[in-house]
Order: sequence, then structure tokens, then C-alpha cells
Amino acid sequence: MLNGITSIKRGATETGTVEVKGNANDASFAKWQLDLLPDADPNAAIFLAFGTSSGQFSFMLDTTLYPNGNHALRLRVVRLDSNYDEYVTSFSIANPIIAAGAVVSRPDGNIRGD
Repeated sequence: MLNGITSIKRGATETGTVEVKGNANDASFAKWQLDLLPDADPNAAIFLAFGTSSGQFSFMLDTTLYPNGNHALRLRVVRLDSNYDEYVTSFSIANPIIAAGAVVSRPDGNIRGD
């Protein structure tokens, strides 16, 4: 299986909580790391998750925590010598705008008030 993010698909528009799946493997594997790149800016990376087991991984991303717009996910597959390969997938977040003071019940049962 090739390294990279297998879902979310490149160019997709996402809302709510979505599952990010991918594959991270190398003959000299040390870890994988997943970051959100707001506006696809690698200098503004937001750490999301990491793992020390090679192979397939999964992470639940709550897009409501981030602004609407164009973003990217970056997967780094890090080797034992600290070198790494990167895999970037661009996507958009388009959550509904919630009026200030509104209380909204979310599908996960939590209540969000802005």
C-alpha cells in the first residue's frame, strides 16, 4: 500500500467530524505525524496526531474547530535517521455559519453555543 492520506480526497469539501485515513510505512520507519495546514501554509502547521506503528492509521478530525476555507493535511512519515517524506492533500472546510448566541445540538450529542 502506498503512503499518503487515503481519505479525505484531494479537493474535497468537508463539514463536521470526518475520518482521516492513511498509510505510513517505510523500511526504516520511526513514526508518522499528521498536521493541518491552514490556507495550505506549511509555516502555520497545526499538529493533529502521530503514531509509532507503521501501516494504516485513522484520525477523527472535527472541522468545526477550524475556519472555513482552503486548507491541507500533511502526513510526515519519519525514518529512524529523522529524515522524512511528506504527503499533502488539499481540501476545503465549509461548515454552516452559526449566528452569535445560537445554541446548536450536534450529531455527537454535544451542544455548541457561539
